[in-house]
Amino acid sequence: MAVSGSMTNTSVLSQYVHRPLAIGVINAVGRIRSRLGMSPKIWSIDKMERQALKRCGLTQIPSTAHREGLAVMIDDVQKTALNAVGVILFNGFCVNSLVTKFTLEQQKNNTSITETIIDNPVIIAGSARTGTTLLHQLLNLDDRHRSMLGWEALNPVDYKAASSAQKRYQRSKMMIGATDYLAPLAAQIHPCGPDLPQECNIVHAVDFECHQNSVLFEMPQYQRWIAQQSWQRRLDTHKLCLQTLQLDQSDKRWVMKSPFYPSALDNLRDTYPNADIVFTHRDPKGLLNSFCSLALSYRQIVTDDIDLHRLGKQMLELFATDLDQSVDLLMDPRHENSIYHLHYDEFVSDPALHLRKLYDHFGWEFTPQVAASLKDHMANDAEKTRAKHKPSLDMFGLTAEQIDTAFSRYNAYVKSIRQARDTNEASATSEPVVLQRVAKGLDGRSDKIAEGSKEENAACDVSGLVVA
Repeated sequence: MAVSGSMTNTSVLSQYVHRPLAIGVINAVGRIRSRLGMSPKIWSIDKMERQALKRCGLTQIPSTAHREGLAVMIDDVQKTALNAVGVILFNGFCVNSLVTKFTLEQQKNNTSITETIIDNPVIIAGSARTGTTLLHQLLNLDDRHRSMLGWEALNPVDYKAASSAQKRYQRSKMMIGATDYLAPLAAQIHPCGPDLPQECNIVHAVDFECHQNSVLFEMPQYQRWIAQQSWQRRLDTHKLCLQTLQLDQSDKRWVMKSPFYPSALDNLRDTYPNADIVFTHRDPKGLLNSFCSLALSYRQIVTDDIDLHRLGKQMLELFATDLDQSVDLLMDPRHENSIYHLHYDEFVSDPALHLRKLYDHFGWEFTPQVAASLKDHMANDAEKTRAKHKPSLDMFGLTAEQIDTAFSRYNAYVKSIRQARDTNEASATSEPVVLQRVAKGLDGRSDKIAEGSKEENAACDVSGLVVA
C-alpha cells in the first residue's frame, strides 16, 4: 500500500490498514487483470439500475431523480485509484442504495403511509464527533422514543430478494458484519449493529446526495457538488422512510441524527415543523482529529493509494463548509431561539446532568423509567473498553492555526452563545439576553471552546457498503 503523509511508520499505519488474506488475494488478482487490460470496471448507471430492478422484482424505474447525483459520483470516483475490492464495493453500494430508493418510491402509492404524521421528532443536528452518538444513545433510553435501527435503515421495505422482515434483518446483519470485518478499527470507534440506533445517512445516501459517500470514497468534486444542493429531496425520502417504519409503532417519538445536519436546518424545519432540535458543539480541532482517523479506517478498504494530507484537507473543507453554512442558519430568527445548544466538553463531563437540563428545556417529563435506564447505562458504559486509536493533526497535514482560521466564524458564534448563556445564568433578575449575532466574515480566532477529554462514538456510518 502506498501511503503519503508526515507519519508513515508501520506502527501508525498498522492501526488503520487491515488486509485479510482473502481481500489481499482479490486485490492481487485485480492488479494482474489490470495489467492484462481486464481490470474490474465501475458499472454504468444503466447496469446499476437493471441490477437493482432485478433484485427488487420491479420492471420499471419508479423515479429518475437519483441519476444526477449518481452520475457525478461515478465521474469523480473513476479518477480515484480504487483497488479491485473498492470497485466491487462501489458498485454494490450504489445498487444497494438504488434498491432502497426504488422500494421506498413504491410506498408513495400507499396513502396510509404518505398521510402518516411524524409528530414532534427529536433531531440531533450537531456535526460529527461532537457527542451526538452518546446523546442518541441516552435519548433512546426513554421508552417513549424510538430511532431507526441499523437493519431498518439498510432494508426498510420488503422486496423480492428480502421478502420479509426476518430476511431483511438477516441481510442487514450480514452487511454490517462484513463492513466490521473489513474495518475493525472503525467498528471500535463507532460500533454499528442491526439492533443499534442508526444515523440518517444511509437513507440520505439513496438519493446520491450525501456526504457519507464522499467520506467512504475519495470524491472531492462530488463533495463540493453536494454542498450546493438543497436538502429537501433527501429529507422527503427520509420522511417517507420514517412513515413506512412508523406503521408498526405509531405511539413513539422519533429521534434522528446526522453529522451533516448543521447545514440542513431550514429544510429540517420545513419537513418537521414541530421538531425539537439539539445542536451539539465541539472545538473543530478535536472534531477533525477524530473524524480523519475514522475516515482513514474506512478508505483503507477501497484503495491502496492513501494520501493522509489529502484526506485531511478534504475533511477540513467538508466540515468547514458545512459549519460555516450553519452559522447563517443558526443566526436566522427562525432558528435562533428554538434550538438547544449542547457543548461537548460540558456534556461528556456529566452526561446525566446535561440530559436532565435538555429534558427541562423542552418540557419533557424525566420519568422514573428514564432515570433508572440512565443509571444502568452509565454504569455499563463506564466498563466498556474504548478504541485505542491515537490520531494527531500532524498525521493528516493539519495545524491548529489552519483549523482555527477555517472555522473562525463558527468558533466566534459558539463563543458568543456560551457567553450569552453564562450571562443569563448569572443574572437572576434580568430578562434573557438576546444572543449576540456574529457578523459574516469574522476572521478573528476564538479560544479553544469545547474539546473534551473523553472519546465518544459518533461518525458517519458505512453499513451497507458491502455487497450482500
